[in-house]
Amino acid sequence: MKSLLNKKQSKRFDIADRDSLSVRVSEFCTITFQYSYHYHDKPSRIASGRYPDISLKQAGEKIPELRQLLNDGLNPAVQKKRSKENRNATLEECIDWF
Repeated sequence: MKSLLNKKQSKRFDIADRDSLSVRVSEFCTITFQYSYHYHDKPSRIASGRYPDISLKQAGEKIPELRQLLNDGLNPAVQKKRSKENRNATLEECIDWF
């Protein structure tokens, strides 16, 4: 992956790993880990982080949690959005907003 980082691409492409984990390389030099899944028979994908902020191993460690959400009948993308909306702001964020 290091060889793809910060190198402009002619078009966006995906590289599959395993366990429904893939890497999306954008034409703007970003590398994003994604988890592909089906929810109500519709294909979906959710970003689980950007390289080099997280490693392939760290991205893979998130998969069991996402699979558990699916097993519980929940859409991982919706749950991720809800968790961001419901989290408490840090003191630093409150100061920045003020």
